[in-house]
Amino acid sequence: MRTFKAFRKGGYRAALQDQRIDQYTAKILVGQQMGITDSYVDANPERCRWAVESIGKEYGIG
Repeated sequence: MRTFKAFRKGGYRAALQDQRIDQYTAKILVGQQMGITDSYVDANPERCRWAVESIGKEYGIG
């Protein structure tokens, strides 16, 4: 059964398989509670794009 929890866990693991993606970025993208910090607000959009592409590749999207 596919659940949102399963997608979050899979997305987290897929993002971390890309060496360009740090653990902090992967956690933000899957919605783990990180707290609002300056580094979150100023997150590098390019870094986030890489993580999203990695997750999409794992799930055959895009």
